[in-house]
Amino acid sequence: MDFVIEYVLYNVGDRTALKVTMDDRNSFPTQSFETVKGFLHVHWEEIAPGENVTHSVIVRPRTFGIFNYTSAMVTYYPTNDAKQAIISYSTAPGEGNIYRLKDYERRFASKISVWIGFLLLAMPTTVLPFIIWFQVQKKYAKTQIGQKKNR
Repeated sequence: MDFVIEYVLYNVGDRTALKVTMDDRNSFPTQSFETVKGFLHVHWEEIAPGENVTHSVIVRPRTFGIFNYTSAMVTYYPTNDAKQAIISYSTAPGEGNIYRLKDYERRFASKISVWIGFLLLAMPTTVLPFIIWFQVQKKYAKTQIGQKKNR
């Protein structure tokens, strides 16, 4: 099962962010994840004020279990002549559990076959008494009508 990770960077400042890089290689190490499509280290020349950029990556887990996903690091320069880059971090998703496919399907899959089996087992105990009651009710109604006509 593949995971689609979408990054949205939004420039909230009043100046253009220059030489913007986003690095999320620490969250998805190569020994635990395979990058199917996209890159975990991306570079943009500039992001204008009030604009956003979106980047998507598809990763496939190589192992199963609980993983601690860290923040992506975003660095940028506020001006062309700035010597030091400004570093910021994305929100960290925290811990996540990657299930084996068999466990995932057992836990989250549709339980329609279980419900059908339950209904088939419960049907005789509910439908049979209803049929008997309905037949008795019909006979009783016919005798009541016959008694009213005789009077």
